[in-house]
Order: sequence, then structure tokens, then C-alpha cells
Amino acid sequence: MAVVWHLLETLSSRLWQNYLMPSRLDELADWFRLSLDCGYKFHSVENYWQITNAGRTAPPPKSIVLRHDIDVDVAAARAMFSLEKKLAISSSYYFRLSTMNTHLMHEIADSGGEASYHYEELATEVKARCLRSIEQVRARLPMIRQQFFENLQRVRATTGLPMVTVASHGDWANRRLKLANTEILECLDLRRRAAVQVEAYDYDLLKFVRARYADAAGPAWWVGKRVVQAGPDQLEFLNGVPRTPAEAVRDGLPVIYVLLHPEQWRRGPRWHFREQRKRFREGIAYRLGMPSHSGDD
Repeated sequence: MAVVWHLLETLSSRLWQNYLMPSRLDELADWFRLSLDCGYKFHSVENYWQITNAGRTAPPPKSIVLRHDIDVDVAAARAMFSLEKKLAISSSYYFRLSTMNTHLMHEIADSGGEASYHYEELATEVKARCLRSIEQVRARLPMIRQQFFENLQRVRATTGLPMVTVASHGDWANRRLKLANTEILECLDLRRRAAVQVEAYDYDLLKFVRARYADAAGPAWWVGKRVVQAGPDQLEFLNGVPRTPAEAVRDGLPVIYVLLHPEQWRRGPRWHFREQRKRFREGIAYRLGMPSHSGDD
């Protein structure tokens, strides 16, 4: 009974957030203003990578690395960017192949921010070939890596943007196999060939961060973790941080990393319906052992 209740609670929360919820962008603006008033500076991933000398030098105190993953709702991303532009906030926006918007990406880059690639070739291959095990995926990694390389080159050519940092997308297929898309960039030769300077989950990017936050579905709204050294080139993400980025700012934490998904902040019925329909089709196809193609409807 508890499981059923939890499922119903999750479903009702999602329906509210995706289709009925008023915009929460004013709440986000309050946090931006608080951070600026407290002396914090916002950085894109690319800019933060530069000021830390590729992870070799500690950043200035009161730094916030601000990243956005554009999973679903491009209109919400535009609204969020407009808010940040008014406040002269620099950040990173990572676009999937299905959410690429060249005009918006150029606006972001022209304002001093970063627009780059939110990649998911491993998950796409899992769904396309109904792969059931990590071993099957790893056997196909050379092809997956080549597909990543070709996609990145294509979106660079289309947009004219350098895209020297990239960020892994998290898909249900990754969660099912417990294998992230970051596996693609475990190959140093691919990084060199593709001219990828850093991945958004890399150790060298995160090692000076003291708290990492990601927005989440209501009613929690945030998931925060304390970042601690766990050994050579290893980090652990533990509980015990202030509940929200605003509280972390008030506490004066030196370096904070924040991941936002614009669709968590403003309802977008059309975008969410399309994405949920696609996920439903992919899930059914995977269960039935049928190839799935993840392009736009």
C-alpha cells in the first residue's frame, strides 16, 4: 500500500509541476539577487575551468558554477536566460540534439555565457539495440564513441560554437543499466580528437566545489550534496549541506555548483506531453525487444 501511495504522490506532483504549476522564476531571481548581494560571482563551466587553470588552481572564494541542462523545454530555457541576462549572470546551457536551438545558443554565447552539447549516445544505443547488459554496451563502445564524435562535430558546424565542454544527459536507459553516458569520455584519445577540454562531471572540475545542488521535483525542489575528497582523483557526495543554494550562500560556502533544469521552474504542457509520449514509446519498445529511435516526433 505504501508503494502505491508513493507512486500516486509522485504522479500527482509531476502532473502539477508539468501542466498546472505557476512559474517559479521569481523564486530563482530572489536566489540570484541574494547571491550577488552576498558577493558571489557566477561562472559558466567553461569560464570556471579557465579561472582554475584546468583544475590546477583554486578559484576565488564565493564562486558559483551555474549549469543548465535543456532536457525538454526550450521556451523555459529562453525565459531563464532572459532573467539571467538582466542580472548579468554568466552560465552554461547544455542542449540535447532534440532541444538544439541555434538562435538561443548564439544569444547565450554573445552575452558571455556558454552553449554546448548535452550528449546521450550511450543511452540512445541501448534503446536502439535493446541492450540488456553493461557487457553488451561496452562491446559497442567504439561505435558509440564514434557517434558522439560525429554528432559533436555536426552541431559545432551547425552552430559555429566551439563547445569545448560537454555534459552527460541522464536517461532512463542509463538508470536501468547503472551506466552513465560519461563512459563515452573515459577514452582520453577521444577527448583529444574531439577537442573536449572537460566534462561537467569530471573530478578536476569538481574538486574545489564544497556543495553541489541540482533542482528536483516538488515538494523537495532541491537535492544537495557535500563534496569531499575520497582518495586520489576521487570524490564522494555526502549528505550534510545546507538544504538549498540560498542557505549555502547565506552560510558563505566558498564554491557552489548548481545544476538547473528550466522545465522544473515553469510549466510547459506541450513540451512535457511530447517528451512523455516519447519515453512511453521507448519503454514499451525496449520491453518488447523492438528497436527504438529517439528523434523528434
